[in-house]
Amino acid sequence: MRYSLHKFKFNSENEKYYAKVIFQNRIDEDAMVDRIFHRGSTLTKTDIKAVLMSLTEEIKQCLINGESITLPFANYKPVIKGVFHNDRDKFNHHEHIIACSITPGKHLSKLPQSEFRMQRVDSSIRKPQLKQIFDIKTGSSNKALALGSMASITGNLLHFDPGDSQQGIFFIQKYRVSRVKIIGTIKAKELIFSVPEDLTPGEYRIEVRALFGKEIRKGAFESLIIVE
Repeated sequence: MRYSLHKFKFNSENEKYYAKVIFQNRIDEDAMVDRIFHRGSTLTKTDIKAVLMSLTEEIKQCLINGESITLPFANYKPVIKGVFHNDRDKFNHHEHIIACSITPGKHLSKLPQSEFRMQRVDSSIRKPQLKQIFDIKTGSSNKALALGSMASITGNLLHFDPGDSQQGIFFIQKYRVSRVKIIGTIKAKELIFSVPEDLTPGEYRIEVRALFGKEIRKGAFESLIIVE
């Protein structure tokens, strides 16, 4: 299963990310019928489709009757949505709706975790992607940078306009943000720059900020870099 990480939009000193699954395929009714058939079912595809249709219609009728349905793969129940203004208010179709609530059944409520093969991939949102930070002088990779040393960042979508103060390479330490002034190479896959000499030694988050359309987007290296 492939997934990408996305930053929570609320501000936090300790940045957190959430995972979003990247779907491999979209399985519709016909695809599901094919899969059931090829698992060795004695039913024809027409029979399988008819069973699915009958099941759907019967579930819908149960919901109309105000019944809940418990099946191995899902649980269904009717729910009322909308606001009632007092305890004497009545249901009306202008302010309230009846919807179907679905939760996993007992066979799907606990998935076999060991059977999943996970792969993290880059976010589908176009933004700078930092893969490696390399100190050309010391040879350190992804760990430390020396003050005043020439360094490189490799990755994707790194190109930015150095004439725009909102774009560039930034060293961030808590509330202090320092923009790199000396840059030798600006390419989509590589940046070469001089580590600012006026930085206070310590751990830094390194970001590349670039314009995509009308929006400045940030890409950051996944771990903190020590400046010494």
